[in-house]
Amino acid sequence: MKELVEVFSDFPEPRCQGKVKHRFIDILVIAVCAVIAGANAWTDIEQVRPAKKGLAGFISSAQRRYSST
Repeated sequence: MKELVEVFSDFPEPRCQGKVKHRFIDILVIAVCAVIAGANAWTDIEQVRPAKKGLAGFISSAQRRYSST
């Protein structure tokens, strides 16, 4: 996971400062993890978003959700 964050940390922030709720790096890492777990669309990613569970909870939820499909 650390290597994934390091790779994406060089990506420039494309959004307007002051209008963002989540860090860009977090969005990228969560999206990649969701796709690895089987998500096919942003709506899939939204359904297993971390919320208050943290990244470990997100990964666990994504694995449960997409391992059966």
